[in-house]
Amino acid sequence: MKLHRENLSLVILIVLGVYCMGCEKNTALESVEKVQLAKLANTWTVSSVTLDNASKLADFTDFKLTLAGTFNESTPRGPYQYSVAGKRPSNNPWPPTGGTWSFGATPSEDLVRHDNPDLAIDYTVSDTQLILTFTYVGDGFTGSRIAQVSGNWVFTFTK
Repeated sequence: MKLHRENLSLVILIVLGVYCMGCEKNTALESVEKVQLAKLANTWTVSSVTLDNASKLADFTDFKLTLAGTFNESTPRGPYQYSVAGKRPSNNPWPPTGGTWSFGATPSEDLVRHDNPDLAIDYTVSDTQLILTFTYVGDGFTGSRIAQVSGNWVFTFTK
């Protein structure tokens, strides 16, 4: 009788194993970068902009940020692509059309925008909102003046 119970237990384990093979992939097993890229990859429209806590939204009307890329397990941190469009002042911390970015040391909360030099960006993302926070130091991009570009920027975007 004992042999029969052992065989029955083995059959049950095999059936459960075969059943679970058809189950959806557990996202806990997916890399943080893959999960975060799925959340980030979208076109985001600016809803708030501040520089050192002063609103700059009027200078960024219809500003859009598109984050894109295809996840690659051999290079999970990237690089990935981004593009920018819409009105923004000539004195701003964004390149004219876009560039590349990668996940930072903590992929669930920081990015690196590949500029010269690279720019570290903290982020939070939900299904409907993306918040980018960074300190910009430098000459800025075409037409920029340091006094109006350098500082602590917070960009809030929505889908």
